[in-house]
Amino acid sequence: ARSAAERTARSTTRSPMPATSSPYLGRGSRAKRRSYRSVIVKSARELAAIVDGNSLVRDAAPGAGAGAGFDPSRLLVAFAPDAAALASLASVAALVQPPERFLLGSHAAYLQCAGGILESEAGVALLGKAGRAATTRNWATTLKLHALVNGA
Repeated sequence: ARSAAERTARSTTRSPMPATSSPYLGRGSRAKRRSYRSVIVKSARELAAIVDGNSLVRDAAPGAGAGAGFDPSRLLVAFAPDAAALASLASVAALVQPPERFLLGSHAAYLQCAGGILESEAGVALLGKAGRAATTRNWATTLKLHALVNGA
């Protein structure tokens, strides 16, 4: 009879790789591809710079903040993990159709989709292939996150 330690060692050696490092779940033709996603973390200081760097809100109606008719759910903020990923979002600018507006800031990219996000070619691109290195939130969510990290 084998000890419990020997049985455990033997059962773990049957697996080609530990589950935490294997890109596949299961074996053979039934294996499923595991999808890995990176996590983008911003400090309170970085989030404040992202909020402060959004001139689209300030420019919506001079002297009136966001202005009448401004919809924060139609303003996307793309958070990138680094400067190279942020710079790659510049391709979205070519897809912007007025009255949409796009701003590639120093800390994030901003896209205002006045007619709706899914009706916007630029919005679909930012949420899709062009923005795959970034994570995107709308302005209302961004402001809520900013308030949370500042204890409000």
